[in-house]
Amino acid sequence: MEQKGAGHRLLAVLSLWGGLGGVATAWGGGPAGAASLPAASPCTTSLPPGSRVVGVAANPRGGYWEVDQYGDVAPLGSAVCFGSLHATPLQEPIVGMAATPDGGGYWLAASDGGIFSFGDAHFYGSTGATPLNQPVVGMAATPDGGGYWLAASDGGIFSFGDATFHGRATVPDTPVGCTAGQLSASIGMANHGAGSVTQSVTFTNHSQTACDLYGYPGMLMLDSAGRPLPTHVYRVALHPEGNVVLGPQQTASFDAHWAAQTGYANLICPTSSRVEITPPGAFQPLTVDWAISPYGGTTQNLHCGEISVSVVYAGTPPG
Repeated sequence: MEQKGAGHRLLAVLSLWGGLGGVATAWGGGPAGAASLPAASPCTTSLPPGSRVVGVAANPRGGYWEVDQYGDVAPLGSAVCFGSLHATPLQEPIVGMAATPDGGGYWLAASDGGIFSFGDAHFYGSTGATPLNQPVVGMAATPDGGGYWLAASDGGIFSFGDATFHGRATVPDTPVGCTAGQLSASIGMANHGAGSVTQSVTFTNHSQTACDLYGYPGMLMLDSAGRPLPTHVYRVALHPEGNVVLGPQQTASFDAHWAAQTGYANLICPTSSRVEITPPGAFQPLTVDWAISPYGGTTQNLHCGEISVSVVYAGTPPG
């Protein structure tokens, strides 16, 4: 079996439910002999909190489908629901989708190259059990629906079914942006002073591949049930902005700063149970246990959840 980027057709891999990587399903017309898998979940036009749309596919009969990173599918216009991955545990997030030529089905692709097929979309293979140099970022179907291509972030192409390999894009031999799957996040000690709190967050690259971070992170506070709390992130130039390359086990950090309850009389802002932290340039967040209660505004116009963040810089802060 060829590694990604070599440009040859890979052997078809059908991963069973709960196995490594994405799951290739046979709901509504998959390949003969496909594994027996749970029934597809219904679709929705109201995506759940924290969703990010990662793909769209046109319906030849009118309308289109959108999909988020969890595999929730939203049919719009004349598009019909053929199922989704709502509430289905995934090893890796969904990154793209493609529709069959007659609009009678669609495929969802995960970042590990796992393929989920719905309606009359047939399973022709996946990379769900194949080690990849870089994650899959998109897919496209052949004109007759008899195959599909998967594209990785380094330009590598995987072809399945009647999809033919025609080469690959040339990508500079430099680190690509870090994904959440390559990183872990740890929280530093809280420094209190003058009615405010400052804490650093450190990213560690646990993958075997170098990647880079450039710019400012994102944050979203969550309550104990995982529901979003009011969060307003502001960028503050506390450090020089520049590209930070992380080799395996190397670290980069940013500083978060917010006003404490002091000075707000008896007013109370909610305290988070966890916080989603999105690395610069990444699409998926890391979730860490972190109890913070940022204040903002005035006693007359309270504005809970105001957090200032610095640009990501190399290394780990002392202390």
